[in-house]
Order: sequence, then C-alpha cells, then structure tokens
Amino acid sequence: MKDLLKKSMLAGLGLVVVSKDKIEESIRELIEKGNISEQEGKKLVQEMIGNAEKAKGDFEKMVDKYVDKALSRMDIVKKSDLQELQDSIADIQQRLDMEQNR
Repeated sequence: MKDLLKKSMLAGLGLVVVSKDKIEESIRELIEKGNISEQEGKKLVQEMIGNAEKAKGDFEKMVDKYVDKALSRMDIVKKSDLQELQDSIADIQQRLDMEQNR
C-alpha cells in the first residue's frame, strides 16, 4: 500500500529523473561543440550525478514522510506492527502450552 501511494505521488508530481547516460550524452555534446574541455566535462558529469542522487534521496525521504503521515491518519495497521503482534501471540501461546504440560 505504501509503495502504491509513493508511486502515485511520484507520478502525480511528474518527476522525471535524468539518467546517467542522458547526462553523459549532453556533456559529450558540449565537449564536441567545444563549449567545455573534456576535463571540465568529466567534472560536470560527476557533479550533476551527485546532485541528482542527493535530490532523489531527499525527495524520497520527503515522500516517505508524507506517505507515513497519510497512512497514520488513515489508521491502517503497518506490516511491522502486525508482525510484532503475531510474535507476541506466538510467545503467549508457547507459554500457555508449557504451563499446560506441567
């Protein structure tokens, strides 16, 4: 459910992530046209990829925060909460079984 909400938000925002190949292609064109040197191009590629990865990470954190907030308002049980409850029940059942076998 969380993944579906997250994907929906990303699609709704029209977020387009530029791939590394596309960045390299654009920089290669600038080098070929003589607008920048090859060394400057390599540095620019690394900076752009680093910035894109950081922006993507920041955006994912923001989306996670809002999705978690929305889910908590909807009062939906999270899988981790359900697993914790199941583990507690199994532990109680095991104790009861041990008491009955005494």
